[in-house]
Amino acid sequence: METPREFIKPSGKKESKKWVREHEESARKKFVEGGEKNAELEKLLQTIDFKLLKSLFEEVVKRTTLDFSGFNFLGLDRIAHKTEEGSDAEYFIGLNLIGFDFKRVKSAAEKIGFDVKLLLLRLLCHEEAHAVAKSICYGLRGIPAFQSLKSGLQEVSQSNWALLDEAVTEKLSGEVFIDYLRGNPDFATKDAVQKFHEKYAYAAIYSDAVKLLDTLTQRISRDSGMPEEEVWRGFVRSKLEGEDLWKTETKEFFDSVSPEFFKKLMKARFADLEILIEQLRQTQ
Repeated sequence: METPREFIKPSGKKESKKWVREHEESARKKFVEGGEKNAELEKLLQTIDFKLLKSLFEEVVKRTTLDFSGFNFLGLDRIAHKTEEGSDAEYFIGLNLIGFDFKRVKSAAEKIGFDVKLLLLRLLCHEEAHAVAKSICYGLRGIPAFQSLKSGLQEVSQSNWALLDEAVTEKLSGEVFIDYLRGNPDFATKDAVQKFHEKYAYAAIYSDAVKLLDTLTQRISRDSGMPEEEVWRGFVRSKLEGEDLWKTETKEFFDSVSPEFFKKLMKARFADLEILIEQLRQTQ
């Protein structure tokens, strides 16, 4: 992918790569260098091996046969110490920054019984998985809040595919998280890692969305004859490239489940997940 991030002018033309670089550098200086700092968060971030983390995302991309060179992995210098109100962690598409509200992260870790260091890493993996995917923004120069049109699979402006994109993001980042701990076994104790794995599945906001994704993967594998791993990597590739699911062969499968399944999945909300999972199982 030569251009993982695009900014579209009201005229429909793309902003230059030079302008995008300057815009993102301005955002970094304002919100990272000049923004508020949390000493404890900064100390914990310094313990994360970003070189290893980047190499793991490179491996993810290689398994989809895509070229990693153009992908948008964010280092420590693009992490801000704030988010939008009510969010523990966030990828700011228009600014190309990852943000953390460390007070919320620490509170969640203490409430559930996580090692805060592990929770921070897990959230970072999730937000990096958003960052490496294709994104498209629309807006006028000089306006800091660009409208996000596309983020991975999600058509942000129309709220399409939001939960499916989050499911792919959560599962993908979970794989990277596990590989990171294998590659850096001294990052946390075995007991802390075991406790985290035991409790995270019940606490993760997107756990049901991942269940839907897994059921969908199994169903496509069964109907197409493709191995489940190949189907799963297809979802990853689609996210990274920001594919329009309206235009892929996957739509034919969705339509084969039921005439309305495609539209229901596209607009799915948390309350719809169990119904969609059951629909996939009943029509097998």
